[in-house]
Amino acid sequence: MSTNGHKKNTTWIVTVNYKTADLLIQSLSSLILIKKQSDEFDYIAIDNDSKDDSVNQINQYIKSKGISDWASVVSSDKNGGFSYGNNIGIQKALSSLLSADFIMLLNPDTIVKEHAITALSDFLIRNPQVGIVGSQILNDDNKIENSAHHFPSLLSAFLQGASLGFLDKLFPKHTYSIESSDKPYQCDWVSGSSMMGFSCILKKLISFTAQNRRVGKLGMCQTLK
Repeated sequence: MSTNGHKKNTTWIVTVNYKTADLLIQSLSSLILIKKQSDEFDYIAIDNDSKDDSVNQINQYIKSKGISDWASVVSSDKNGGFSYGNNIGIQKALSSLLSADFIMLLNPDTIVKEHAITALSDFLIRNPQVGIVGSQILNDDNKIENSAHHFPSLLSAFLQGASLGFLDKLFPKHTYSIESSDKPYQCDWVSGSSMMGFSCILKKLISFTAQNRRVGKLGMCQTLK
């Protein structure tokens, strides 16, 4: 509860792990730094039946850092794919005592920078018509990656294969990837490295992806659009 008596907007962060405990722990360590500045998010990792020591490693890290009050790991009984693991996390977030206003899907190899979480939730508050908002993604060289895309088509496949810049300029709405910008822009689907939506929107994914278990990031965005 905030000092003025109003409920703070709460974000649940969901990460699906499959044999990437070391990377996930690095990602979680970046969230610990952010958490010190904010109490507005909780975190759950879903292990997609890695059949290794992932769950134990993540649990031990959470205990060693004393963050069990906001971070946890759940083991899935099978590897049902990206959407299956996310469904488990979304359901946990929706059924928690601290109900989620927003749900953020985060890849285990993604390092989160300061203010990155609130930048997404604040954007959704200002633009409630938006289904999913994605982050600006930086690579290891700190250069911006293309993280927003159009749905694939025959023309986009041709443009991508041709790799001719003047054609991309002639058909900007049909290029596969959209050139990154510092300003928000509309796209068909975003990188699964970091995406956020209102919890009521993400809830719609559960029934669809439960019937289509191999749906990936593109299919999830296609469903919401």
